[in-house]
Amino acid sequence: MAGVNGLIHLRQEFLSRPDPDKWVTATEADLRSTLTWATTLLKLLNQHDPLKIILAVEEDCLGVYQYDAADLLAEETTVNKAAIRLYWGVIGLVSQWMGCSVDDLTIVVLLHELAHAYTQLGADIQGWRWPAPAFATSETAVKEGLAQYYTDRVLRRLGRRYPGALKTYEDMLRGHPRPTPTGTQVREPAAFLRRLASLALVRRAS
Repeated sequence: MAGVNGLIHLRQEFLSRPDPDKWVTATEADLRSTLTWATTLLKLLNQHDPLKIILAVEEDCLGVYQYDAADLLAEETTVNKAAIRLYWGVIGLVSQWMGCSVDDLTIVVLLHELAHAYTQLGADIQGWRWPAPAFATSETAVKEGLAQYYTDRVLRRLGRRYPGALKTYEDMLRGHPRPTPTGTQVREPAAFLRRLASLALVRRAS
């Protein structure tokens, strides 16, 4: 607690000045009692950190990519109805707890959900898309790993334009990293994409 320790040192300086009773109205024991209390409160906050609890929720709590997976006969060329929803109340709370701006956190959340959308709706050179029913039943680690990979790439590409958003993203990674395919680091694009390609080939062959 740098603030209280600073007051203790300031009190010592005032005691060496003329008329110390004019400036010093609290004893060192009072200040150390405050220091102990504040330290205890911080320990309790760390044990029950609401930000960690929210970011540990497996369901989408900041935003969500919603799509229609009801058509079980959907093919690779089918475009499903989809939408991205941002939960402004939660984004506002989390941004305060993280000490970042609402805009920066919104950029991170929106990029992540857009990555989900482009992953599922984006067509390859042959016009094939990821069918919604297959996307819905795919491994969470694959979908989240793809979304995190593209979020990471875009934020680093635009880092000079949106430095606060990149810092917010990195802070979130340190607090609650997203799941990724086993043994693969998202920031190693070649290995990550090879892993995803192998998974896609296995699914298509089956």
